[in-house]
Parts: sequence; structure tokens; C-alpha cells
Amino acid sequence: THILVFGASKGIGRAVTKQALESGYRVQAVARRGGINQEPDLEHIAGDAVTFSHSGVIGRIDVVVQALGISAGPRIICKPVTLFSEATRNLLPLMRDAGVR
Repeated sequence: THILVFGASKGIGRAVTKQALESGYRVQAVARRGGINQEPDLEHIAGDAVTFSHSGVIGRIDVVVQALGISAGPRIICKPVTLFSEATRNLLPLMRDAGVR
């Protein structure tokens, strides 16, 4: 099984990546920043879920995990948070076109 994890550098995304690797899965980890250790069966892809467009990558994937997070601060209090809906809007067509359920 080949897993694509968005938000792999921190929190739940990092935990999912670690658990998947420990379970013997191949993982492609997408993160805007560093913080992902290089390990066998792990490929790091710099990027973010909102602008991700690597359809060739999605075509090799069995499972997509979206574990995005946002930093606490005035922005999440004063403005609507659109990251999750924008990322989903971008990723679902890529997944559908590649046949990833």
C-alpha cells in the first residue's frame, strides 16, 4: 500500500506517517516546511494541499490522508479558516481522476 500524507511534518500527520512506515507501508509525505526525517520507504514532497497538482504522484497512491493543521493566532479568530475546504476542493478531483478512493 502506498500512502500520500498531507500535513506530514507535525501533529497527526507526523503520527500517521510514522505509524504507516512502522507498519511497512510506503509513504509520500507532503509538507510546506521541513521536519520530516528521511527514512526508507518515505519520500518527502515540498508543497501544500491547496496548490498540489502532481497528478503523476496521485496516480501511484492507494490512500490519501489529509491531516492539515493551522497555527493558533489572531488569524483564526478574526478571519474564516478556509484551508480545509480549499485543500479538499483541490485534492478530490485529482483523486477522482486517478481512481483513488
